[in-house]
Amino acid sequence: METTLSTTETKIETSTKTITELSKNVTIDEGETTESKKDIKVLERKKLRQKCAVMFPAVFTQFTKARSLKQAGMCPCQGSSTGVSQISI
Repeated sequence: METTLSTTETKIETSTKTITELSKNVTIDEGETTESKKDIKVLERKKLRQKCAVMFPAVFTQFTKARSLKQAGMCPCQGSSTGVSQISI
């Protein structure tokens, strides 16, 4: 009876170790898959932006100019769309 119990315990321990290893490997694989999906999404967005920049260059140059003006402390004039005024505090 004792030998049966000891062999059963040994088998249970072995099964538990195996299950733990398999679940660890599955978790690692899922993490790697998630990271590669994120990388793929970033690359797809970058390709789309580049494609749009080629198709609609005016939009992207306006965006770049507006961003550079904001960094320089300039803002568009209220009355018209041409010209800028400088903000000073």
